[in-house]
Amino acid sequence: TFSNWSHAHPHALESGPTVPQNGYQDDLSRSVPLRSDMGVSIRRATVECAQAILELYSSLSLEDVYTRFLGFHKVTQEEVVHTIESCISVLVAESDGKLIAEASLHPDGEFSIVVHPSYRSLGIGAHLVRRIIETASQSGLREVHFHTLPSNLPMLRIGERLGFSLSFLGGEASGSLFLEGSRQTGVRTATQ
Repeated sequence: TFSNWSHAHPHALESGPTVPQNGYQDDLSRSVPLRSDMGVSIRRATVECAQAILELYSSLSLEDVYTRFLGFHKVTQEEVVHTIESCISVLVAESDGKLIAEASLHPDGEFSIVVHPSYRSLGIGAHLVRRIIETASQSGLREVHFHTLPSNLPMLRIGERLGFSLSFLGGEASGSLFLEGSRQTGVRTATQ
């Protein structure tokens, strides 16, 4: 899985996928301070919101899909359900009942994010990455990392701002962040 946050200006509140009312566990629900007055909450995804996540992926351009997967790939509902069931955490962002972003943290520390094209450049991606780092630290992971294209400047800027070490090899860019501590050691993470 690979990170996506292709650069685009938001077009205020265009429709995104609808979120099922019972599609989330409420224990992680938080409001997100953004660079706009739009209200956004982030919650842990459950299999009940797989269709809404699939609709989010369907909203992506071919360029966005290529950036997200480092190749062309059509996501299936079975893949979304498998991701939700096998990841340490899958987070979704919602605004006005619409799913507008998703972030997945895999057991090896790799994470990926995708933000609906109409909701980019608002700080949602950066907030999701902060939540991924927090979740990884609480889960005892020692490192988180992402892979993307060198042209994915928004993701690379997020990584740089949050202290990731960036590397470029061939046609791929990677970011890694060593977590100074975890729940096991009681030391704070790099972003706390």
